[in-house]
Amino acid sequence: MEKMFKTTKNYLWDVGDKVGSSTTSDVYKACNITTREQVIAKVPKLTSLLFNIEFSHRTDNEDKNYSHSIFVENVDFLKNINHDNIARFIGTEIITSSDNLNGFPNQEILFFEYCNGGSVHDMLQLPANVYGLPEDIIIQIMKDIINALKYLHNKKIHCNIKPSNIMRTIDINNKVIYKLTDLVVNREIKQDEVTSNSSHDTAKYVHPIVYHNNPPDRKVNSDGNIIGTHVSIPFEIEIWSFGVTLYQCSTGQLPFQPYNNTNNDRNLMKQILTSIPMGCISGIQDTYNGDIRWSKVLPEWCRLSSNLKKMLEKLFSCLFETNQARLMKHEEFFNEVNKIIDLIPIYYINLKKFTLTCAYFQADDSIHKFFDYIRQENDDEMNVEYFCLFQNVYYPVLRTEETTVKTFCEQLPMSLSYEKPLIIYTFSISKFDYKCISEIHIPKIQLMENIQDIFASVYDWSQKIVGLFFYLQTGVIQYESIMQIIQSTIMTIHRLLKSKLLELLYLIRKNLLNHQITHELEKIFDLIKPQSSPKPIRSCHKSIIKSSDTNETSEEQNFSKIRPMLDLSLNFYHKSIEYDKDLSTILDTNFNDNERMFQLSNLSTQMKNYSMYIQQINKHVQDATDLCERFRHDTTITRPSQLQMVSNIIRQKNLKKLYDQYIHFVNEGCYPLILEFYNEFKKWIKQQADIYFHIQQIQFVYEYECSI
Repeated sequence: MEKMFKTTKNYLWDVGDKVGSSTTSDVYKACNITTREQVIAKVPKLTSLLFNIEFSHRTDNEDKNYSHSIFVENVDFLKNINHDNIARFIGTEIITSSDNLNGFPNQEILFFEYCNGGSVHDMLQLPANVYGLPEDIIIQIMKDIINALKYLHNKKIHCNIKPSNIMRTIDINNKVIYKLTDLVVNREIKQDEVTSNSSHDTAKYVHPIVYHNNPPDRKVNSDGNIIGTHVSIPFEIEIWSFGVTLYQCSTGQLPFQPYNNTNNDRNLMKQILTSIPMGCISGIQDTYNGDIRWSKVLPEWCRLSSNLKKMLEKLFSCLFETNQARLMKHEEFFNEVNKIIDLIPIYYINLKKFTLTCAYFQADDSIHKFFDYIRQENDDEMNVEYFCLFQNVYYPVLRTEETTVKTFCEQLPMSLSYEKPLIIYTFSISKFDYKCISEIHIPKIQLMENIQDIFASVYDWSQKIVGLFFYLQTGVIQYESIMQIIQSTIMTIHRLLKSKLLELLYLIRKNLLNHQITHELEKIFDLIKPQSSPKPIRSCHKSIIKSSDTNETSEEQNFSKIRPMLDLSLNFYHKSIEYDKDLSTILDTNFNDNERMFQLSNLSTQMKNYSMYIQQINKHVQDATDLCERFRHDTTITRPSQLQMVSNIIRQKNLKKLYDQYIHFVNEGCYPLILEFYNEFKKWIKQQADIYFHIQQIQFVYEYECSI
């Protein structure tokens, strides 16, 4: 197929290389003719408010003047925009006469910087993100977009916030920056934007006020005809779009949607958006003409940490406010969002719960607050001792020392992440139960029946299934990561426990050398003591002298004073020998190489079996992806043959069969292995707990006896 190029003075683009479209413009990837720098060419549509009067053939002068004034005003403001989180405006150029679009002369094209990472909408279309973006990416998007919104708000410039208008740039150092596009001075929405039928159009992100029967701003021409229905959008209402976008990033779906996401039904969307109960953050119609399922919490399958979920649920309940009198003001909005994005995330593995997650704290919070949060999460008493490892290095957190979360995180050799988390463990085995490992949650997908000729619907259905496959794959792979980290952690815990034992053993033996002198003194004492003196009968720390003669000599009296102190020291000496023997037995029994290898071999066997299941899961995902790609190819067929129809139906059956196998594989294969590994680890940690508390008991008694 022959390419069709369009040019301006400095830029060139292929009309077939369209990267986006909206009700106002078409967007193309272009390049500078001289420097070859890639840019974005934004070509206004004829119906757009950004439509230059000089190439409009419409006869309504009022509408043309209105359109042209808006165009000029926006271009002037775009030239003065300079912010890292806003796509840079390069300028405008008039398309060359020979390349006029639709035969209109002097059409002005807007040029912006090219963002090489695509849009957030593109990210959400990936199978791995069907159920939402990773947590750290969501936080970064929030930070970057809020920075942009603060800047724009100060300049009284609005933006059309939606995933397709949030671009991603990746620099040479692999640093990612998110940038807003589609800025306007006076944010107005036309009626065709609300009724638009595109997959990610503005209608899905606008406030319910836009759906009211009598919008506040109607413009008419000199004949009294409506030029267009324009709804002016103040900042307080515009943040609704931010909330919808953030919800979609968190869950992969829109918060308010009719059955099968049929947003072309304006009346149904209006019904949903204008009847949101107070505090609800989503409303989904699960069946055709069915009731709306309202919810005040994020979906169960949302992968965000419970800590972040609660904060976002509170934020969404404020953002999705339909009563204009109760809308968040811009100061409150920025303050509430800043409270979230300014928090410090602590990524950690909770060995007692067998979870890899994240919790958020203020920079000046005490690190003890994090450990108290863990105790509460594990339903433990506040005096239960917890230990912290990072990269197999022990980081002691003493209750007598006040360290802030910021200071604690800064002392670590590298930043925390899901790939490099803290390891939090305890030797308190109460409530250490496999029941805390919930079954792998499987989101429901409506399996389509008797679909024969709706290729687009079949493709959409197959995408959802592939997305589910990736979602479950992420979950089982995360468990594999936990298992791998536990294997290396076991060695570290074992080594630390051995070090604790050896330290105590060293202290006891060191003091034994000192008290051995007392043992020698006893022998000397027995040699030089008065022969007439009866041999004392020892009883703990006292000596009882049996004698009928109460008139002791001065020499006998002196020996009577020395003897109790000597007996006390000897008693401590003999007990220390017992402690030494006890600790030596523990050392020989539990810390020899054979015992360690035996303990690790059981876990290694479980790990090996689980890894084999992971390989099979990866194959299932690839098979489903291949089928989905073939369904996508079917959507390009305009007039399918009977053979192509039959082939499509057969592939539907194959995908359903693969779906059933995959779900069974996860539930009946992977999950039982996770429980087996957890139970093996539980046995091991119980053994270590017995050793730890035995050592603790000896240490406590020994230190007490040393003090008296």
